Amino acid sequence: MLDADALAQVIDSDGELGAQESVLDTAHLIDSAGPWGQGFPEPRFDGEFEVIDLRPIGKDGNHVRYRLRGLQGVINAVHFNGAETAVDGGRVRAVYQLAINRWQDRETLELRIEQIEAAR
Repeated sequence: MLDADALAQVIDSDGELGAQESVLDTAHLIDSAGPWGQGFPEPRFDGEFEVIDLRPIGKDGNHVRYRLRGLQGVINAVHFNGAETAVDGGRVRAVYQLAINRWQDRETLELRIEQIEAAR
């Protein structure tokens, strides 16, 4: 009973972030605005980046860690279960969430990629 529009895979985005918005403070604000969940999704953003490098991570290598260059400079990104769709160079278009990487008492901004593809 569903029409084609209901079956289309669509990822909504809150738009592109400027360099002054792609910072750790913004990630903290988003983190504190939760809880996020069904009917109240965490904000997603989209943008174009240049792939500096990537490497598989995880026990089976099915996740990908990227270093990307965008308006805010070089930023780390992770794409869970993204090995099959990894883009190993050039310009990419990505849908992502701002995330806080907490490691050894340090916090850094990282992008949590939901979808990535070569830019057109």
